This record gives sequence, C-alpha cells and structure tokens, in this order.
Amino acid sequence: ERFEQCDAFDAETLWSLRRRLAELADPELIAIYPHGDGRSPRRVNGTAAQRPADATLHAVQRDGLCHEVVLALVHHLAEETRASLLASGGGSALPLLPTRHHEEHHE
Repeated sequence: ERFEQCDAFDAETLWSLRRRLAELADPELIAIYPHGDGRSPRRVNGTAAQRPADATLHAVQRDGLCHEVVLALVHHLAEETRASLLASGGGSALPLLPTRHHEEHHE
C-alpha cells in the first residue's frame, strides 16, 4: 500500500523521507516561505540519533515527523513531482497523518 499509519514508522525512516522530500522540493514553492520561519525544508537536519529515550516522547517525535512529511508532500512539491512520486511508488510507503492527540503535561 502507498500509505501507512504513522505508528508503522520509526523516526529514522521519517527523517530519511523528510530529507528526500526536501531534495525534491520546488524552489518556487519554497520561496513563498520567509527564511527561518520553520516551515521551509531548509531546516531539515535531524537524525535518528535525536530519538528520545522515553517512549511517550518518541511517539510525540514520530507523530511530529509524520506531520512534517505530509506537509512537505502536499505543500513543497510541484504537482508533477508529487504525482510522479505517488505513481512510481518512490521505493517506500508514506505516512498518513497521526490520529492521536498528545496532551501537554506540566509538572
């Protein structure tokens, strides 16, 4: 299947997908975003080494990365590039948006 639940992915795979989509990003679409606002693929520099030890934090990180991959797929790729990627399979499944809502906890 082309898309899988976010829970099926680990952070390393999602970072790899995120970097790949950043490489495919359309410069004209990226130019829309002000530099340094956090939405541009220019900030893609994470690694799996940043995986939190806590399982809850890992789930939060994974779900955030799923959001970033979906955002990049929808908003950073030219329509032709996105269609080609989806038609060819691109070699790996893509995540769906996570369905879980993470509560903010303060101590």
